[in-house]
Amino acid sequence: MIATLCSRLAVMSRHDWLYFADGTLTLQAADGTLFNVYRHHLIAKSGFFSGMLTLPSPNQPTPTLKASNGTSDSTAVPLPPNFTTVEYEKFLNFIFNIASWSPDVPLVADLCAILKTSHFFAVESGVEYAVHFLEAHANFPAPLQFRMGCDYSLVDWVTAAFDDLMAIPVNDMTPEDEQLIGDKAFRALALTQAEVTDHRMSLAVCPPVPTHATWCRNQEYCQTQWDSAWTSMAGPLGWLIKEELSGAEVYKKLDLWVPAAVTVGRAAVKERMATLRRECQSRDEFDNNNVIASCLAQIRLRNFIYLDDWKAKYVLSVLETRMKNMKFLKHIANSENYKIQTFLMSPTLYRAFTAFNRDLCLMGQNGKSIILMVVFFL
Repeated sequence: MIATLCSRLAVMSRHDWLYFADGTLTLQAADGTLFNVYRHHLIAKSGFFSGMLTLPSPNQPTPTLKASNGTSDSTAVPLPPNFTTVEYEKFLNFIFNIASWSPDVPLVADLCAILKTSHFFAVESGVEYAVHFLEAHANFPAPLQFRMGCDYSLVDWVTAAFDDLMAIPVNDMTPEDEQLIGDKAFRALALTQAEVTDHRMSLAVCPPVPTHATWCRNQEYCQTQWDSAWTSMAGPLGWLIKEELSGAEVYKKLDLWVPAAVTVGRAAVKERMATLRRECQSRDEFDNNNVIASCLAQIRLRNFIYLDDWKAKYVLSVLETRMKNMKFLKHIANSENYKIQTFLMSPTLYRAFTAFNRDLCLMGQNGKSIILMVVFFL
């Protein structure tokens, strides 16, 4: 009632191009702007307007109904005050397919307006249009994608945006970014980034312990040389701290680097180092007997080098359990507690699967689903 009264008191003015001379339904925005459009077209496109405009009229309509039946400017139907006049303009431009309103590549602000209004007014084609172009848009910022993903139950957007936000230090984010992300998500992001940084530092300065061949006669020296190579600027320490390579890049370099690294200092102990090198170059022996092999295997399992055995088993058991009931994810996304449950994640497990880089996913076609499970259930 208050919204209707305020709408009536606003100074009315006709929209420049969305007031059709032969229109059959007059709508009024909160600031008094009038739109005269085609009733039947709006009903066909919008579930909201279809329900509102096709309800049976009472035999004796009330004065309120008579005053807002949309047949003239003075009886214009008041639009919900949820959106601005500009947002209504973008929405109606889309509904009535006014081609001149949009450039070849729609602006992010225009697409967001269409998504917001189409979601509210139940225009499925509008939601699909906005989602399609926003996903392909080069200037769609991650904080905005995250907020809209949460607001409109777009599960893939929440996950993808959080991954992108992981690459942006929280210190570099603006107050506007923080407001878009929200307090709970921003805290989860900050904690996860801190854990990732700590984890990378730990990997850089704590080399894995190799298993020496039974005939190695100077294991202490071999260990010293290995530690020195690992913590050099030409080794993993330099890759992780100086070059700041992603986990996928570290893995590729490490797999090639191991045979060369163990030959450091070979001039002093040629026979011993050559033996260790042969051991590392033997794929069977390397995989079965060397602790470094375990390290590399864990990198393959989402780049998590120093994952303890009990953690690895726990992660795998959780994933196996979650994969058995994929339908529950849809239930979560559609539930009223969606925004809260979005952030009920374990930073440690999220770190285990996204710490270094999302571009390495060696879990097959179900990789994306697995990550969603981790984000929404842990």
